[in-house]
Amino acid sequence: MRDSKLANRYARALMTLSDLPEEQEAIAQDLDLVVDTLHKNEDLAAVYTGVQFSNVDKKAVVRQIFDDTVSEDILHFLLLLVDKSRTDYIFDIHDAFVALMDEAKGIVDMDVETAFPLDDQALDRVRDGLSQASQKQVRLHVTVNPDLICGIRVQYGDYIIDNSAKAKLEALRRDLVQGHKKTEVRDN
Repeated sequence: MRDSKLANRYARALMTLSDLPEEQEAIAQDLDLVVDTLHKNEDLAAVYTGVQFSNVDKKAVVRQIFDDTVSEDILHFLLLLVDKSRTDYIFDIHDAFVALMDEAKGIVDMDVETAFPLDDQALDRVRDGLSQASQKQVRLHVTVNPDLICGIRVQYGDYIIDNSAKAKLEALRRDLVQGHKKTEVRDN
């Protein structure tokens, strides 16, 4: 994100449009539709986010494309971004809004590295264990990293749980090097 504070501010503003989860979900769906449409149509994205187009042109395009497909609130939001010259933040705002929705639902993302591919049953056990430990619903992002040799490495925000053979071997090496240095000091 370019300016996460700005994107978060706009995302929080969208969240305040309703306190009802089903209405917030409708806002999320409309915002998803807008972002998906912009991703699929580079010319449209260039018009909406580009500085070479006038605000009048941008607003006309937004109304033409989204007037009958998104709620009035989202349409006004898109037009507000044009007025504030913030159209290039639409993707960052979307990401921030999704994060806020996940937080409201108690969903967290965790990155999991394994030494080899895990079957669905093993992934379910990992997800269940992490959900129980975090007291949240966990969404896993799994990658295979053969350098781990064996085991698993989990990252959640700033927290890392590394139960891989590679990490254990590195810790053992550090302990051995540290022990060797202590021995050298005593020998002198």
